[in-house]
Amino acid sequence: MIAVTINGQACWLLTEAPNTDTVVRIGAQMPIDIQRALAGHSSRRPQRISLLYSMQWSAGMKGTAFTTLRNATLTAQDEPIVAPFWPGAIRVGIDTAAFTGGLTLAWTRGWGAYAVNPGSLSGYDFCAPLLFGYLKQPPKTAAHNDDLVIGDFSLDEDSVAGYALAPAAGVLPADSTFNTAGGWAAPIFPFLPEWSTPPSPGLGVADVDRQQVGTGRQRSSTFYPQQREQLFEASFKLRTPAEAAKLFAWWTRRAGASDPHWVAGSQKLGFLSADAVSGATVLNFTGAIAPLGPISYIALFAPDRSPEMARVASSTSTSVTLVAGLANTWPALCTTVAPAMLARHTDVELVLNFRRANDSWIAAATLAWREVAPEYAPPAGETRGTTLGRLTTPAWFYRIDLDYAGAIESTYLTDWESGATVGGHDWAYNPCGFDKLIASTDLGDDNCTFKLRWFAGCPWENWLPGNLAAVGY
Repeated sequence: MIAVTINGQACWLLTEAPNTDTVVRIGAQMPIDIQRALAGHSSRRPQRISLLYSMQWSAGMKGTAFTTLRNATLTAQDEPIVAPFWPGAIRVGIDTAAFTGGLTLAWTRGWGAYAVNPGSLSGYDFCAPLLFGYLKQPPKTAAHNDDLVIGDFSLDEDSVAGYALAPAAGVLPADSTFNTAGGWAAPIFPFLPEWSTPPSPGLGVADVDRQQVGTGRQRSSTFYPQQREQLFEASFKLRTPAEAAKLFAWWTRRAGASDPHWVAGSQKLGFLSADAVSGATVLNFTGAIAPLGPISYIALFAPDRSPEMARVASSTSTSVTLVAGLANTWPALCTTVAPAMLARHTDVELVLNFRRANDSWIAAATLAWREVAPEYAPPAGETRGTTLGRLTTPAWFYRIDLDYAGAIESTYLTDWESGATVGGHDWAYNPCGFDKLIASTDLGDDNCTFKLRWFAGCPWENWLPGNLAAVGY
């Protein structure tokens, strides 16, 4: 661990690289506010515009490496910790970066030289975006012998938006879309599952509340009529850092669990009897197909190709008639036709487990979905983007006025990550919020609890003992 200064701020740089035979766990979170109605309709409002990452890894330390780390932890106070985002590390002049960040670290083999945001990468062997934050907990250590210590590190991103880690620009192409029955162009999930871990196709589920009443044998149930929704879970293998970055970019674009999209199921209807050519509206199968029941959408997919969605007009025991012709040609030999659904992610956090693969990385992830049945065609009284589905990310603006005997000093703060200029004022980003809002007919009794992250020069300094008192309003 090396003491460094980044933009005038003292930090500690963790240089302990992951062991080649262990997993590097990368998590990415996008908090959302989900409001679900009694009849199953839901709205989902993302609370941020960028992902917040975490990284967990194990590193072996020999000889003086552990002593250096120990001494640094005894010297450190509460300075931020930075570390190379290891799955995003590249060989200078050889690899193409799949991840970027506001901070870049370049170093030579053996750490003889290193620099944060160097003007040029010339002379360096490696570079990577830096993950800026704090250790979630003190590193766990285990001595394997008197010269080797294995340390387990867990670093949570905690930084301004300018330092944020992100997938490289352009790594995820523009969305392919397909219209719902209500005419909304929903994006199509572009990845296909792998089967070393079996997918989990779900059955129809609904929300019901059952509570124990007294000590009786029967519980009290509260159930509102609603459309049943399917669940689905599948695992994915990402063969390069660029593919992994593509999934992180998808998660950002969808705002985590906010945005509904098309997902292809895992269970085939049957085998095509002939190639499904572009423009075809009838799919014929060899033998009887699985009955579609209430399912109105299907997906066609093949290895190394993004799925194509289609809406079903009718079906028989050996054929499916589509509402509109196919956009692409699908060979019968390698095409799977399966049910499809409009769904959203249900994972609170996107987690990718990276492993070394020679000079690169491979990753694995497991994702879960729940169908959003009311969003195929919004019910009467519901409006997509207003009362239903993904809503816009909120921004709060806080003006704090301090009165120094008639001299007004104003502070303009916002929780919008990049700050904003509104109404002729520059609103600086700072984590802040309010709760316990109380309103009454007597305006003098209105109050709330307001909190903000402390920073040098913030208005709250006026309430510290020994500081000049001011009246805030």
